[in-house]
Amino acid sequence: MFKKRMLLASPAFRQEISKAASSLKRRVETSTIWRRVFKNGLFQLEFPSPLYWVINGLEESNNPRAGIKMLTDILGILVPLRILIISRQTPEINAKFKKIPEEAKWDEMAIDRHLDDHHKFVESELEWSEIPAFRATIAKRLLEQLRGSFL
Repeated sequence: MFKKRMLLASPAFRQEISKAASSLKRRVETSTIWRRVFKNGLFQLEFPSPLYWVINGLEESNNPRAGIKMLTDILGILVPLRILIISRQTPEINAKFKKIPEEAKWDEMAIDRHLDDHHKFVESELEWSEIPAFRATIAKRLLEQLRGSFL
């Protein structure tokens, strides 16, 4: 989906990714794709408005530290880029984020510490039940099984 939207947004990027794809082998390192497609392609183009990226599940990637490193390598590029990273906190990811240079403007928001929000959400979803004991039992089970995830 990301690639498709980027291709539609920029004909120049479409040309760059086509050139890069034709020169890449079937099994190639992630860093090579990053360098050819993004650093030497997308980030060399001009965009009148910001590009917005959403990276979900960073902790589930093969190498979260390498992903964060790639993103910090592009600090100072001319392309206006806004990135939202959604991830569970891990010691590996926390350590890498602590090393992000000060010129990067970033903030973190932990949803796993908002149990009251989880409780309110579960309660509102169970309003349809007219049996208080049932609502309480189901709410308790859901909240116990959340373990920091927000449904």
